[in-house]
Amino acid sequence: MALERAASLRREVSTSTNRQDQLQLPLSEELSGLAIDPPEDKTFFCNRSICLEQMLRDKGWTQVKGPVKNGALTKVPETGKPRSAVFAYWDVFGGVPHVPSSVDNWPRACTNCLDNLYTMFVRLYATCKARDVVPDTVIGPAWRALTREEFETCPVWFIKDVFGVRGKGITCVNTFEDYQRFASTMPKEGTNIKGPAGEDLPIHDRYLIQRSIHNMLTVARGQDGSGAEWQCVPYTEGGYKTGLRAYFISRGDGAFFMCSEMLCYVHGVPYDPNSADIRSQSVHGTQADTGRNVFLWSEFDSNPDVKNSVTHACLAAAQKLVPMIHDVMSKYTGEPKLCREQGGLLYQFWGVDFLPTTDNKAYFVEMNGWPNLWHRQPAEVAWHKKADSAMMALLGYAGFDNPQMPEIAGQPRVWTQLCEPLPTLRGIAPAYEVYEAAA
Repeated sequence: MALERAASLRREVSTSTNRQDQLQLPLSEELSGLAIDPPEDKTFFCNRSICLEQMLRDKGWTQVKGPVKNGALTKVPETGKPRSAVFAYWDVFGGVPHVPSSVDNWPRACTNCLDNLYTMFVRLYATCKARDVVPDTVIGPAWRALTREEFETCPVWFIKDVFGVRGKGITCVNTFEDYQRFASTMPKEGTNIKGPAGEDLPIHDRYLIQRSIHNMLTVARGQDGSGAEWQCVPYTEGGYKTGLRAYFISRGDGAFFMCSEMLCYVHGVPYDPNSADIRSQSVHGTQADTGRNVFLWSEFDSNPDVKNSVTHACLAAAQKLVPMIHDVMSKYTGEPKLCREQGGLLYQFWGVDFLPTTDNKAYFVEMNGWPNLWHRQPAEVAWHKKADSAMMALLGYAGFDNPQMPEIAGQPRVWTQLCEPLPTLRGIAPAYEVYEAAA
């Protein structure tokens, strides 16, 4: 009961019009310049999620075929103009052209600086009071100069390629001699990436080092796809390491959301917190190559106190990241505009990793602007059934809802709002009660 009271939710609901009521408004300057036909109602582009595609088709939406790699936009035969849609979840990768749509993802200029571990930590340290919710991380040339005394304060360290994805580019070290060897031989390769204002963001070292979390939550005795039977079991008694995959949505009006339903991935390899074996330490991979299991975190009913406390720890940690998101938005000066009262609201969908611990805390590890959503495992598909429809409600589309979750103490919504929209942009899209973390 104390947790439910502490995790209070403040009701403040917007009366904004929904997206489908706005379709007759002029398109943005970006879309108008393409000489496209106005998008038809309930049309969408998608190349990132088969579950989202299926849900929208089941709701009566029409999927518009998009461009192929290095190809041109699909054109309407009758007019010869490029096709457009009212909604897109579309990754512009490998030379695929940008697709014209009213509601679309943020441009790469706003995501690259948070996708990259180096520039993300630079921004996080500069803008957020969040050091207590991230693993101790040393960036820049300083990571190569740890003393033996500093190194031996932690049994295992992770050396990470700042451009690595899906667990690639991670080296585990548990001896000072191995650390020195890698620090002296791994190439520095200083470079830069483009920031939100088009500026060059320097990356002074290709790698960084991160302290491991030694008191990881470990579980056992459950089955893939169901959280009901999993129990907290110490690693010394056969417990397996866990990792939580969460998702954020950042909207162009400044509102920031986290999905209260998370996926709990359970390693398929026995856990040893002192081991430098990457198979024991990393949860990345697939069921096929690691034997890992996955279940919906809200179903972890054998340990409700752990489930509730860790969920709220993740929400509170995510809330501390809001200044970092707003900093990127404030510096972005390009096209298309992130928030357009006439023509659409841009948003970004982020994949996020949290590490739960035995003292019911959670550490934020990284966020990916283009997460892989080609989900097929039962728990992953079940996650989409909750999250996809609720996401569409956040973007203002009629016929979708963002309900509360009675499975979690305090009943946060499926997508929990972590901050108000920016003052000058309020009322453009639906708003919900803003989460208030426990004191």
